[in-house]
Amino acid sequence: MKITKILPVFAALFIGTTANGYVVFSDDFTSGASELWGNESGSWAASSGTYSATSPAAAPSCYSSLTSFDLTDFSISFTVNDVADGGVYLRSSGAGDGVVLITYPTYIYFLIIQSGIGGGNLSQTGEIYEANSDVDFIVTVIGNTYSVYVNGSSVAAATLTTEAFASGYIGLYDNSGQSFDNIVVATVPEPSQFALCGGALVVGIALLRRNKSVAKNNPKLTTRF
Repeated sequence: MKITKILPVFAALFIGTTANGYVVFSDDFTSGASELWGNESGSWAASSGTYSATSPAAAPSCYSSLTSFDLTDFSISFTVNDVADGGVYLRSSGAGDGVVLITYPTYIYFLIIQSGIGGGNLSQTGEIYEANSDVDFIVTVIGNTYSVYVNGSSVAAATLTTEAFASGYIGLYDNSGQSFDNIVVATVPEPSQFALCGGALVVGIALLRRNKSVAKNNPKLTTRF
């Protein structure tokens, strides 16, 4: 398992012993994709520090999942570059079922897929970011409640409550030219600690993106934090 140098440090400050949670997986794709990604459908590959499907599709769903982690209560933070049409599977069965957060060009919504059939556009938001922009997300799954926070906001942009899945895997979904970066999966801390934890992860994402941008534009320059 590849662990990034920056995000776990920030996450550990607030998800560690104080908040009774911990980072279980992290990938920034700088040196390629972790071997833990399943790459089940869509021929996923890492390129230029991001991860995407080289053959994106919606039917059948194109996804790459982390089947090494059967999760109940957890958080996942990630960046979507050039957001267009994709998302993340939450508590997936690893066979295309699960609760899916769809990241559309300017808005998001939840989708529940059971036995390959989706029930749609739950908790859809209005326009909350610009199409084809780079967007930071943090999703928490606690009990039967799924909440998503966008671009560092401490207020959930969308919330879904469902008993459809008790536990499962995380997976990435792609039906466009967007890509994923800066993925951190952690057990969920105590509710009173989450706002602080979420802020730390967003700071970590921003610093990591800045570090990668500096390195890309200045190959001979090393940035330290």
